[in-house]
Amino acid sequence: MRLLGYLMRLAAVLAVAQFVLSDRVLPPAENGLTEWWSASAPADDTPTKRWAHTSGGTVSMERISPDGRRLIDVRLYVRDAKGLIQDFILPTIGRTPLPDRPTTTPAPATRRRKPRKTAT
Repeated sequence: MRLLGYLMRLAAVLAVAQFVLSDRVLPPAENGLTEWWSASAPADDTPTKRWAHTSGGTVSMERISPDGRRLIDVRLYVRDAKGLIQDFILPTIGRTPLPDRPTTTPAPATRRRKPRKTAT
């Protein structure tokens, strides 16, 4: 019974400590973190086109969303066996148009091929 009394006191002390931490200490710390993050986050003023080489081809990205979860204006350039660009794919699902471009209804994926030369 004595052990149970000690454990009950320990549980009460831990509950009070939990309450004090979550009610008094965490809100100012969260506010300080938010202010620091806002002040130190880089400004996304000038979007630069980024390029990546993948197994499917070369990929270009106009912009990346501020939270880093979406790529905007992505193009996949597919190359043939000689290394020449065969065609490029514009995935438009979930695409956000750039401000200087007209808004269009997104299509599943637009595939554009270069015109082939015909023998005359």
